[in-house]
Amino acid sequence: MKKEDIDRIIAEAVENDRKGRASKWHSNIVLPYGHEGFSGEVKIAVEFTWTDDNELIIEYLATTNKKTIINLTHHAFFSLQG
Repeated sequence: MKKEDIDRIIAEAVENDRKGRASKWHSNIVLPYGHEGFSGEVKIAVEFTWTDDNELIIEYLATTNKKTIINLTHHAFFSLQG
């Protein structure tokens, strides 16, 4: 993987569940040792769920092969003007 900022990585999203209008998508990336300053390889999984109540739920899971600090977040911008 070319070294680039984590927010610039385009990962494949896969739909893994659909019930009614609700849908669930997940994506995975692996960052090599040293990427973004992490002390080991980092595997990141993110899951986006749109519920029947029009809620967006974002869940993150990160695992590493060495002790490291990681804090993942999402900074989405939604235009409420339509």
